[in-house]
Amino acid sequence: MIRTTTAARMESTGVSNRIQVSQKTADLLRDAGKGEWLTARSDIVEAKGKGRLQTYWVEPGTGYAVSHSRTTGTEDQTAEASDSQHPLNNNADGDGPGNGALAFANITNATTPTAVASAESVKTERLVNWNSKLLEDLIRKLVARRQTISNEKSSADENGKEKGQNQQDAASVAGDISDLYNNDASPPSSTKGTIRDEVASTISLPPFQKMTGVVDRESVEMPTQALDQLRLFVASIVALYRDNPFHNFEHASHVTMSANKLLHRIVNMNHTQLSQHEMYIHSFGVAMDPLAQLAIVFSALIHDVDHRGVPNFCLVKEEPVMAERYGNKSIAEQNSVEIGWNMFMEPAYAELRSCLFPLEREMKRFRQLVVNAVIATDIFDPELVAMRNKRWESAFSQSAERDDPDFLNRKATIVLEHVIQASDVCHTMQHWSIYQKWNRCLFIEMYSAYLSGRAGDTDPSAGWFEGELRFFDNYVIPLAKKLKECQVFGASSHELLDCAYDNRMEWENRGREIVEALKESMDYTKLQL
Repeated sequence: MIRTTTAARMESTGVSNRIQVSQKTADLLRDAGKGEWLTARSDIVEAKGKGRLQTYWVEPGTGYAVSHSRTTGTEDQTAEASDSQHPLNNNADGDGPGNGALAFANITNATTPTAVASAESVKTERLVNWNSKLLEDLIRKLVARRQTISNEKSSADENGKEKGQNQQDAASVAGDISDLYNNDASPPSSTKGTIRDEVASTISLPPFQKMTGVVDRESVEMPTQALDQLRLFVASIVALYRDNPFHNFEHASHVTMSANKLLHRIVNMNHTQLSQHEMYIHSFGVAMDPLAQLAIVFSALIHDVDHRGVPNFCLVKEEPVMAERYGNKSIAEQNSVEIGWNMFMEPAYAELRSCLFPLEREMKRFRQLVVNAVIATDIFDPELVAMRNKRWESAFSQSAERDDPDFLNRKATIVLEHVIQASDVCHTMQHWSIYQKWNRCLFIEMYSAYLSGRAGDTDPSAGWFEGELRFFDNYVIPLAKKLKECQVFGASSHELLDCAYDNRMEWENRGREIVEALKESMDYTKLQL
């Protein structure tokens, strides 16, 4: 009877889509080595016949021993269902992973550590499937454009180009592919020092080329082996993410979803009256460059691989050998590029690379785009900030030199980097509860690092409230304004800016109380452990 009463009280005081457990179950989880899954509930539960009970929220890791989100409350799921940019929404249009409510229900209904791990594994597998499908669609788009260009060249050949030259060109391409995908071939890598040294102020996009008979990407036949390797690559990336509260695979999926949404707005701008050339000019070439679009989503997927759960200034002390290898700058970002790219270059993915890059120069441009994008997520390095501000002035200010031959390429480079920068912090420009979900995750990550002695002697909770306001004022809102000034994102830029303003105002009103509750919860958990 007591068990029934306790269960009834647990149910009546629970929160939808969160797992609440008793002290006894919490002890079992700790005995199973899953103490990090537990967060003591800040308010005490009153149970008839049992008195005051301390209960716990369970926020599990995954069955793949990879990352997870630490908070999924009622408000979070409601916002995710209404926010088309969040990767865990249940989109009917196929833009998101789908089955979000089912996955959350599975986790919520789990009552044992094994069931919790199983439910979390379902969510991770769903994210793997979704990311794989997203990348597959982008690859099909790339191959379709390549086939369209090839068809139009063949048509032009019939009107004058000699077949002998065609055969020579084909032989040259085949030779390039053979050299590029030989297992002994050296992959493109930095020859200038560190990976950060590869960052280019301007990346050249392909020149305009008018298309007539466009190949439907759905009709593109992809080699089965390449598709298998694509999913294997995404699943392998999961294993490279550490079990951090914020910098984890779910965050990476959130970023890929948001990046894809922003790119989708560029490609499908509401300008049906524009000619192909006008569309090319209006989007700075991005709308007609599927390789660049693929590179941005690929970068989002790998951008926090092997993140250690602490910022770069901590890595200088904690990982001095790694820090020195990367010149003590953009350490986490360079490490993610190196690990993600090295895996991509393994022989296991040769067929996938062959499908993506018929020519070596395409792979080199892809790497350049990836390096620029991932390093762009280092938003605190003063040298990089100064470089970006100077480049922005040279491209989008009223004094910008429009006769510069690199004018469009410079704008395209900025737009692509802004896509991943905005996507990396997109939670600040979405529904309030989405912002709070990820803000809590980041707080837990930073505060845990502080409690463990990894982040110095400064308690992050002491300046968290003011720090978030400064982050909105000095980075998020200016970034949202720049997205609007680029004039390529349509209504999205207005929506993101409005949400940023709303979240900033709400944080100013409620932030102190929220930080205090988070700190109290973390400190209580520490005492219990």
